[in-house]
Amino acid sequence: MERFREKFNECLREQVCSYRREKGQSKEWMAARLHVDPRSYSDQEKGEYGFSALSFLFFLMLKSDEEAVSLLHELRKLMNENEIV
Repeated sequence: MERFREKFNECLREQVCSYRREKGQSKEWMAARLHVDPRSYSDQEKGEYGFSALSFLFFLMLKSDEEAVSLLHELRKLMNENEIV
């Protein structure tokens, strides 16, 4: 389970960072969208901490329906590869 948690956090971190950069926005902007402190977000982006379930949900709400479903499919694939389901 720990291996999956690490891979999940890495996948989510990549998605969130890419989204922020594609939008040309600052870490402070992204922190506000995820409802976290800017310093906490910066630490999350560096991989020092994982994202909370609530931050994950706020991130999904930023994406289009198609993008959110695509991310969920990617995470499901990750779960299957790690025999979580």
